[in-house]
Amino acid sequence: MSYLNNTTSVNSHQQELERTPEVAAVSQERQEGSSLIGLPLPAKQTYGYPSLHDYSLTEAMMRGWESVNDPCDDPTTEYNPSPIDDSDLATEAVNRECGGWALLGRCENDNTHYFAKQIVCGKEWCPECGKDGSPAHHRRISRWLSSENKQTGEITYKAQAMKSVGYFVIELPLDCRDALKGVQYKDKQVKVKVNGKYTGEVKTITSRELPGLKDFQRRAIKPLKGKHTREGLQGGFFTRGLYRWHWHNSLEGDEVPMLSPGFNPHLNILVDSGFIQPDDLEAIKKAIRKSVGIDNLIINYTYADNPGEIYHIVKYVTRSTFRLESWDAEFADDLFNFRNGSWWGTWDKEPAWTLKEADSDVTEEVVKLNNNKCPICGGDIKWCSHVIDITWVQTIWQSKLIGDGYYQVPVRDWTGERLSPERVFELDRLSARSKDIFHSRCLDFQMPGWWEKLLELPDSWDESGNVN
Repeated sequence: MSYLNNTTSVNSHQQELERTPEVAAVSQERQEGSSLIGLPLPAKQTYGYPSLHDYSLTEAMMRGWESVNDPCDDPTTEYNPSPIDDSDLATEAVNRECGGWALLGRCENDNTHYFAKQIVCGKEWCPECGKDGSPAHHRRISRWLSSENKQTGEITYKAQAMKSVGYFVIELPLDCRDALKGVQYKDKQVKVKVNGKYTGEVKTITSRELPGLKDFQRRAIKPLKGKHTREGLQGGFFTRGLYRWHWHNSLEGDEVPMLSPGFNPHLNILVDSGFIQPDDLEAIKKAIRKSVGIDNLIINYTYADNPGEIYHIVKYVTRSTFRLESWDAEFADDLFNFRNGSWWGTWDKEPAWTLKEADSDVTEEVVKLNNNKCPICGGDIKWCSHVIDITWVQTIWQSKLIGDGYYQVPVRDWTGERLSPERVFELDRLSARSKDIFHSRCLDFQMPGWWEKLLELPDSWDESGNVN
């Protein structure tokens, strides 16, 4: 029996993507005739070993198989899928609900270690991501516990590096809360970069900001972390910390009411500290109020000095509070692309406590995968740059669930199978390589007929685009 017979039509898994720090973006604005893998579809596809021109394999993974015959029944069979309308494919990609796509990853130390990461939108008002203990919530906790240094590839520990944690909650008075709302649009000039190199051209882009919100955040944190100087941060009360916003009052119970429990934006700040003498704490509060310019600013402080309590604070701060978009649809739209959560300071390479000591509901395996590390051997994981349908991960490949949307993809002989995990990585490599060759040959993607020019190129070339 073919695995393809178990494939569920993608149309039954309508899902949506939102651009977030951990989500592969699928643009809503696509050039006519392009595909999700970045190349247009030839008129006729042959499903054998993938060649440079056969990129519709990934398209098939996106759409599901629609064929009167199964290509696995006869390896020599020419497989002609139903015609795919790219505009329908693009619409389907952006209209999906949360969790319908995944990224495939492979360990660079051992190419038999394959993993998949289910893509979640991360929206606070998502019916799934907004729940306490959801994959989005646990991944957020993981990022606060530790994260990968993008430059060195090393793991640095944040909240997990603190032996004791000080917890500030800064809350605005009722008459000042609406001042945080409102979007401002700005045009700015940016340099054009192609293949990691600046071309010398400049283009204008329009950015959107929340000036009231960002200004309050900057002023509230400034006394705590100090000023940036050539020698580093100077003049702050604390050397390192993390912060995140809560937008609404806490709910009582698991039921989400149709009306907001109250718009109450408050800034949660975790600092590397513990018990603070009352006089010193009052001096810190006075400095924050002076920086913000609000004398009756509400500031509360507490601390935790054992792993369980520290983890509980991290779990509480990273939860969702904006549970329904209808509570304030306009402000929800304003928050698009707003980075809710950041940190300052220098962090450690060794943890001060373990997840087992904290009785954490986030596993070590999930933390490692969230930091792009193999949970089996500790090697770096390279993720494909193109998304695949989650049906392939859950049903066709019959992957083992590790937790929080992460899967271990089994390695086995795929008799007659055209789209094994290895083949998906090969497609991903060919796509990236072909784009590099296009740029090196100065092919303009916006120029009509560029696909025909590609087809005129020989099949054999080196990495620089020269004919072998």
